[in-house]
Parts: sequence; C-alpha cells; structure tokens
Amino acid sequence: MHARAAAPAGPALPLVLCHGRPDSFWRYTKVIDLLTDPAAHGGDPMDAFDVIVPDMPGYGCLHASLASGLNSLGVAGVWAELMTRLGYERFGAVGGDSGSHVSRYLALEYPERVVGAHRMGGGLPVYSGDLADLTPQERTWFEDAAIWGASEGAYGAMHRTKPQTAAFGLTDSPVGLAAWIVEKTRPGATATGTSRASTPRTRSSRTSCCTGSPAHHRLLDAHAPRERRDRPGAALPVCRGAFRVLDLRR
Repeated sequence: MHARAAAPAGPALPLVLCHGRPDSFWRYTKVIDLLTDPAAHGGDPMDAFDVIVPDMPGYGCLHASLASGLNSLGVAGVWAELMTRLGYERFGAVGGDSGSHVSRYLALEYPERVVGAHRMGGGLPVYSGDLADLTPQERTWFEDAAIWGASEGAYGAMHRTKPQTAAFGLTDSPVGLAAWIVEKTRPGATATGTSRASTPRTRSSRTSCCTGSPAHHRLLDAHAPRERRDRPGAALPVCRGAFRVLDLRR
C-alpha cells in the first residue's frame, strides 16, 4: 500500500511501516489516514506523512519461495530498493514483531537514508552481567520475561528451529491455522470473555496470513551472521516501545 500525504504544507516525510506475524499490510490500515491526513483528525497538516506499507515476503499477498533466503536483513535491503524506486531518498522506518528487526536493519545498514526508527518490541531482553547489579524493577522484568518465554514462547522456538513441521499441517487445515493465530490473540480477551479473535480485523488477518514462509523467515533470522546481527545501534534516533510483559504468575 502506498498513500501520499493528503494536503502537505511542505515536503512530506515518507514512512515505511513493517508488519510481522501473524499479519499483513492489514495491521496498519487504521493508522494510514491518521498519518497521511492529520488535519482531518484535529492534527497539524505539517505532521502529514507519505505512508508505504509493503507485505513482508511470504506474508499476505506477497508469496516468496523458501529458497529466496530473505531474512530480516535481506528484507531491509529490498525495502531500501523499494523506497529508491518510489523516489524517496530519506525516510523513517516503523516496525513490530519481525518488522521491528527489519526497521532495525534499515537503520543499521542505511543510516544515511533513515532519519529515525520506531521499534514496537525488540525481542526478549539479553543481559550477560550479574542480575544482582540491576534494580529490583529490572530484575522483575527479566524474571517475567523468562516466565513468558517458558509458558508462551513455544511457537517462537518452533519457528526458529522446525518451521515446516507445523506449516504443512496448518496450511492443510483452515481450522488449525485459525486456532494457531487466534491463540496468539488470547491475551486480548475482554472481561466479557470475547476476544479480538472474533473481530473482522482478526478474521481478515487470518485469511491473509500464510504460515510456512513467515515461520521460515524466523528460522533464517536465527541463522543470520552473528557479526551482522549483534552490533551496536545506529547513530540516529531510535524509539523502542517498552511494553509490560504479561503477568503470567496469577
């Protein structure tokens, strides 16, 4: 999807929005109008953006051969070329889930082009030092993250190691695929017992999401060269959403 700023008061900054699993471009449909036409929603026309929302290879309508070898680093290169072909020399990058890694690599690989990156979730924390040196709040966060990984992170381990094992069965069974995706939305259930799984947006996500390629994408990410995966951050503004780990102790 490519939506230009409705009535820009000057040159509009382009934003490339990167989704993750289990998703497609549909993830960002609610915010496109807010970003391209802020004046229509009580905002400042100077804040209007051009918005580009590509489907990740293998997700939604954009299918890719598993032999393509596109991990998040590779997708970042494709997005950079996409922005060049659209005529954008400099742009901002936004991403969640796997898209968070793509936006990170855009910032690392193309710092002269990316004016800033907004990452909605950067993965579970990694700390090699002594936890005793951390504050009580930081130690609690690590403990909660470990609990979450043990109780909710099995799908990630499957994606990073044996993605095709689940993919064949889920692709063959619409009910199985729906259950696989809906289970990830279960924490969004309301007090009345309803869940985001029953909303039109989630149903659209289910019908536009492929399983094998997104899972294989995680496998490729896990085997990315360490020297390119683990490196200092880019010298440009980077914002990371700090969301509270779900309380699974209750």
